[in-house]
Amino acid sequence: MDSDTENDNAMPIGKSLHAEGVITLRRRDGSLARLRTGMDIFEGEEITTTDLAHATIDFIDHGKLAINPTTSIRFDRFIYEQKHDDICRIKLFHGVIALIDGRIAAEPDSLIVDAGPMTLNVHAASLVCRLAPNGIKADITLLATSSQTCGEILVHNNVAVETLNAPNHTLRIDGKHGYVTKPMTVTSNVLREFYKGHAIDPILEHITAIDRDGDDTDLGGMFAAEPHGFEMFRNLNDRLLERRFLTQHIYPGDQAKDDQSENDLLEDAFEGERFRLKPGSDQA
Repeated sequence: MDSDTENDNAMPIGKSLHAEGVITLRRRDGSLARLRTGMDIFEGEEITTTDLAHATIDFIDHGKLAINPTTSIRFDRFIYEQKHDDICRIKLFHGVIALIDGRIAAEPDSLIVDAGPMTLNVHAASLVCRLAPNGIKADITLLATSSQTCGEILVHNNVAVETLNAPNHTLRIDGKHGYVTKPMTVTSNVLREFYKGHAIDPILEHITAIDRDGDDTDLGGMFAAEPHGFEMFRNLNDRLLERRFLTQHIYPGDQAKDDQSENDLLEDAFEGERFRLKPGSDQA
């Protein structure tokens, strides 16, 4: 079960920095092994984590991949010879991953992630991605980095294309031929809650760290001022899944009144539309 005979003549594309819990490694020949810390990873292999397992992969181009529990992923293509035709292509079947870009991503169209209905062309960027178990709905966020630029991600399905090019830029795709939401920027507390998981938590905590010491170089310092009551809802139906509740108090002349009970707005953060809530109503 742990035989490496097929990979004797192949070069590894990376190794597992850590592997905790029951994690299945499927070889290219279909044989199965249990992924453990320090094991080499090869092109064409598939990793599946159980609901209590998680892993981090360190690629030979210095990129990193964090794999959350209940996630399945395959390394379809990996060529790294420090040439213009280097490529990394990863297929996410379901679950949550965080990908820190390595040297391959320095060239456009060299790092590609297939995630259900969407394809991600990643250029000098790091990301976190979630694909629903049904393989239909997918969320993608471009992560902030310590460099001057955060790169960009071209997100597309069969009918639409969007570009993520700002820290914490986030969007959703619903189906191969479904709509693509307009990118929105989420705050760091929303990001950590939305993609919570054992493997990616350390990455998100590092990237979205709030500056408590007044150091402007902190990766998440720009998100220190976060609006109260802003969160992503996951239990509403249809388009409401892409909407966020944000309580504001807007009056003519921008003067707030003492009585704020009748001034809650339902804001569609993706489209910028606002719907005033009728007293006693919970729907727009």
